[in-house]
Amino acid sequence: GYFCLSTLFVNQNLTLTPLEKCMLTRSVNPCPAGFFCVGGEQQPKACPIGSSCMGGEKAPQQCGGGYYCPVSSLRYRCGPGYVCWMRSHAPNTCPGGFYCPEGRAVPCPEGHFCPSGSARPVPCA
Repeated sequence: GYFCLSTLFVNQNLTLTPLEKCMLTRSVNPCPAGFFCVGGEQQPKACPIGSSCMGGEKAPQQCGGGYYCPVSSLRYRCGPGYVCWMRSHAPNTCPGGFYCPEGRAVPCPEGHFCPSGSARPVPCA
């Protein structure tokens, strides 16, 4: 995505796309991290919480399962023993009865014990 600092001086009677107007004024700017830009608008839009905008985005990218987005310009993989749901802004401790190897909760298999925060199932003795 990109934004345009100003198209005020472009003849409004010309039938040009927003990008063409931007190019005429030489004010095309790449969208900064933490924002998304619908082509040709004058102001970047803030990326919503639970989404990531790494820079140059036309639309916010949803922070998917297995990842968390603490701020809109950062995206991290959820670590072992934690679960990250869709649009997470922080990792959550894996709940008891599940194990979380890669940020996703997996039911504890029969004959195993999975306390809260488990990255892998523990065989029952």
